[in-house]
Formats: sequence, C-alpha cells, structure tokens
Amino acid sequence: MHLPRGKKLKLVKRLGKGVSASQICRQAGICRASLYRWKNHYENSPSVNKLSVLSSQYVRGQKHWKKLSVKKEQQIRKIALRNPALSVAKIAVLAGVSLSGAWSVLKNKDLHKREGRERYQRRYGERLIVPLTPDQRVEMFRRFDAGESVRDLCKQFDISRTTFYKWINLYRKGKNTDKSLIDRRPAGKIHYKYVPGAEQLVLALVAHDPGLSPIQISKILKEYAQQHLVSQFGVYTILKRYGLNTYQQRFEYANRTIASELIPVVTQQWKLPAILRNIFTSFIPPPSRSYLISRFLFLVVLFSISFFFAFLSIASVQRTLQTLPLANIVGLSFALMSLLFGTIFFLYSLKYYLTIGIVLSFSRKSHLTSDGVSQHKSFL
Repeated sequence: MHLPRGKKLKLVKRLGKGVSASQICRQAGICRASLYRWKNHYENSPSVNKLSVLSSQYVRGQKHWKKLSVKKEQQIRKIALRNPALSVAKIAVLAGVSLSGAWSVLKNKDLHKREGRERYQRRYGERLIVPLTPDQRVEMFRRFDAGESVRDLCKQFDISRTTFYKWINLYRKGKNTDKSLIDRRPAGKIHYKYVPGAEQLVLALVAHDPGLSPIQISKILKEYAQQHLVSQFGVYTILKRYGLNTYQQRFEYANRTIASELIPVVTQQWKLPAILRNIFTSFIPPPSRSYLISRFLFLVVLFSISFFFAFLSIASVQRTLQTLPLANIVGLSFALMSLLFGTIFFLYSLKYYLTIGIVLSFSRKSHLTSDGVSQHKSFL
C-alpha cells in the first residue's frame, strides 16, 4: 500500500508514543516489517534530512516514466467497450500497450472483466464520460459527511477532487438544495435546442441509406420538417453517441436494422424451422405479390403434370399385371413398395443434410481490425 511520507511520519510518531504496532498496522493496513523499517530509517537519518528518507523509492501514478497518455487510455477503453468479449491481452495488442498497462487502465474503471464491460455498456453505451445526476451528487455528499474519503468517492464516481470540492461548495452555499447542483451548461435532453424525436429520425435515415454524411442528413431533415431541426454538428453528435460516426459502423447498423424488420414478414410467409429462418432472413427479401402469384401458378402446373404421369403409371402397371402370372405380380408389388419407402426415407433424411450444409456455408467467422471493430466473413 502506497502512503505519503507525512502519513508515514504520523505512524512512526504514534509508535514512539507507546501505541502498539499491531493496532497501528491494523488501522493503516500495513505490515509490521514496513512500520519498523520506516522507524529505523527515520531515527538513523541525519536531523536535516529525516523527512526525505520516508519518501517512497518507487515512482507511481502520474509521475511514472511509463505513464500512458490520456488519449491512449481512452483508446483502450473504446476498444474494450466496442468489443466486450475481447480478453485484456487482445485489447493490449490492438492498443499497442503492455498487458499490465491495459489491465491497470481497465481495472481503474472496473472494465477488466467482461461482465463489467457489458454492465457499463448496458447503462451508458460507449460513452467514456458519464454526467452525474443531482441525486448521485447528493448521495456522494452524504457519504462524504458520513466519513468516507474524498479519494475513494472521486475514484468511484470518476471525477476530480477539484470538481468534487466545487460541487460541495455550491451545494452548501445553496442551503443544501438540488437546484444548486443543476449544471450551468445544460446538455442532452435539458438543452434548450433539444428536439424530441430527432435521434429516431437520424437513425431511420442511417438505416435507410448508411452512405449519407452528417451534412446530407441535416439537409434532408430540414426539407422534411420545413424548418431547421438539427445541425450537422448535432447529427454527428447523435451518430457518435450511438457509435455510428464511421461508414462501416453505419453500414453494419443498417444491415442489422433491415434484418430485424424482415424477420416477422418472412416468418409469416414461410413456416421454416428457427435455425433456417435466422439464416434465410439475413439475405432473402420479403416476397412480393407477383412472386406469390407466380409461385401459385407454378405449383398448379407441377401438380397437374404429376397427376398426369401418375395416371399413366397406374394404367401401365394395371395392364402389366393383367399379363403376368401371380408370382411375378407379388414380386413386382414388393419391389414397388420397397422403392416407395426408400424414396420416402431418402427425402425425409435429405432435409437434415441440407440443414447441415446451409449452417456450415453461412457460418460466420469473426475478424478484428486494428481499431477493435469486428468484421464478419463467410465460412466458405
């Protein structure tokens, strides 16, 4: 456990006043060997340099020469939130950092495990900075008044000490009212330029045509509403909030949206098993009316031809049976029955082979690019 030298000096002085070493170590969370080592270094050092000997010999945190930049830490968290199933080792390779460095960055935000990344993604999406609500700030102040340290609170709520003290001073000057905790710069739904339903319109346009740029989307919305709804910067902010600021991401979102909209239509027309329906609906469009009519005519013609050939076959078999002896008739009957049951069994087994073939041919294999975005490639 890393302690500042002032804290170490207080522990050493308490030990010199007669307080038991076990009690001091238990309260400070250190071992007895460290406490006695600090005591010996402090007592044996010159009087002009006593406090400096208690300084830590290991450089940690922001002063470490291997400290990652803020931009690199954000890149590590973005890769982890885009692909929660990735391991920490894979995230480190994609970000170009060491395994311990990536693990430390993710551990600081409780993102070092897949469950933590999925829980964070469900609550906040891919946003790295999450604003605190007034209720969360009041809860933080109450925990501070109950004796919890500022360091632990700032680490848990992901804010700086400067921000914490600024909020708590405003809260106390405002006589402990929630109005004093409202942001001076409103954002999101409380912003005065917020347009209800604008996000749904932008997402619908992206699903319809993922090649549209933020400028084009803003112009289309202006023509649609006959007034200025969202600027190109606002469109870009919405796209970035949902992780759609690149063409590849918008293209994948459009494919997912179209596939989800086609599932009930295709399910209603074709009664397929679930495993086949999930495969077919990803690339088969909904059947049109002309297709259904042509399908019906094809089935009528096929049934007529089958009935005609069946009638000819029965007539020929009846004529053959009239000219053959009884033994040949019995043998021919067993042969026809065997052929019939064999054909039925073959057709019944054929669907399993077709299912296996379709599943293997359309199975997906995941590939990851350098920025952590997953791409899919056909198995064949």
